[in-house]
Amino acid sequence: LCGLYVKWGDDSSDIEPIRHLFKTEVIELAGQLQIPNKIIEKPPSPDLIPGVTDENVFGVTIDDLDESLRRIEGGEVLDPHDTKSMRVLRILESARYRELRNLAIPRKH
Repeated sequence: LCGLYVKWGDDSSDIEPIRHLFKTEVIELAGQLQIPNKIIEKPPSPDLIPGVTDENVFGVTIDDLDESLRRIEGGEVLDPHDTKSMRVLRILESARYRELRNLAIPRKH
């Protein structure tokens, strides 16, 4: 939803069985699947620059990001005076500019 992925990384699979999950849900699922804590506790990162995490890039914690995304998904209008909520809305807006567009040329009838 936020547009942070590595080309030929996150978006290179044919199927995405957990795409519908929020990051906090993926972390919870990893615990249920007994994934090693070393992996679960590693901060989400685009892995482009050593030490840079998703939270650094977004300027908001993963917990706060997911909370806002859940509220938006539920149809709630975020408070325009809440700094975290406004940051999430700006992230979503900028992600829309990175979406792939359909480049098909319309047919003339």
